[in-house]
Amino acid sequence: MFAWIRNALSEDARQRGIDTGRLSFFKRVGGDLSSGGKAIFEILGPGSSMPLWVAKAARSPEGNQTLRQEYERLKVLHQRIPPELEYSLPRPIAFDERETGSVSLETALPGEKVSRLLREHGQKDPWRTWKDHCGLALDWYILFSRDEPRHTRTLDEDWWQRRVIRPLEEADDFLRDLSPHWNEVLEAIRGAQSSTSKSLLQDLIPHGDFTPTNLVVQGDSIGAFDWSPVDSELPPGCDLFHFMVSSGLYLGQSIEKKLHLSELRMNVLSDKRFLEPICPYLRQYFNDFSIPLELVHPLFLAAVGCKIVAYVRRPEPIRESICGWLFSVHCWMDGKLDQAVHRACKVHSDLIP
Repeated sequence: MFAWIRNALSEDARQRGIDTGRLSFFKRVGGDLSSGGKAIFEILGPGSSMPLWVAKAARSPEGNQTLRQEYERLKVLHQRIPPELEYSLPRPIAFDERETGSVSLETALPGEKVSRLLREHGQKDPWRTWKDHCGLALDWYILFSRDEPRHTRTLDEDWWQRRVIRPLEEADDFLRDLSPHWNEVLEAIRGAQSSTSKSLLQDLIPHGDFTPTNLVVQGDSIGAFDWSPVDSELPPGCDLFHFMVSSGLYLGQSIEKKLHLSELRMNVLSDKRFLEPICPYLRQYFNDFSIPLELVHPLFLAAVGCKIVAYVRRPEPIRESICGWLFSVHCWMDGKLDQAVHRACKVHSDLIP
């Protein structure tokens, strides 16, 4: 694999004045080559402290298919993205698939991960950090969304059963043992399935995992990486809701000085200082795609439900992440945030209680 990588990078490395024989490879924590999984390697040049390229490797048929789809999606994105946003996406370089597995190569995005900035303990003003980086990330996303093709779909009861409810019910014992909020969350999701069945909804193909972990600060803008394969069935607005929930969890870790998501107790999502920066973007997005504001609550539950299903279906379910996302749904309902966000989106963000 490493010999193929060095050869595939030869032209790109030559343009940078780098000898591919002197490249260093570092495996990121968390990746694996289990069923459907992938390992991720950061590639550094001699004397470099920041990665220049990223290699992703898979061995299983499912993993190979996912890797191929991710690579093809990145190629398509680069073909149509506006020139002023080209810097903000990894550039695909090469893909290779054999009987023993597959490897893809792309450029690494320079910058600091937004997740690290939000989660950092001991910040003087974590709310200022949130306001600044929420604006950077969602300014970028709104600009990106305007040039992406749109498509329409309906989230009928069959969709809810197939994509969210049945997969969660199959994991009922696991989730019940994991979180005291599980029953509350499942009942809320079951109750939301009829809310969207008659609405024809418009959206773009989402990033699929638009969270601070996959965003880097690049000066006064943002770069987005780790694009998921195209999934046209994900609910409208899911990228914004995923960003909202995950940011709230990272910010909660900073404020409460907690390492584990299962230890969080503060309802960050309902804090006015959290809602004020993000609600204008939710309002603009719902307006741009003509999505009725009455659907804020069911679409939030649909987005979070899809995310929890993805975590549960991992070869090794990510227990801490699931605890955090279930806690966030509890916070959403406990703080009656569907009403607060609805009012803020409909009128103005200073009406948030």
